[in-house]
Amino acid sequence: MLTHKPRLDPGGDSCG
Repeated sequence: MLTHKPRLDPGGDSCG
């Protein structure tokens, strides 16, 4: 998912 989500939440653009 290409969305701006917190790194704490798995599935963010920054976090795998």
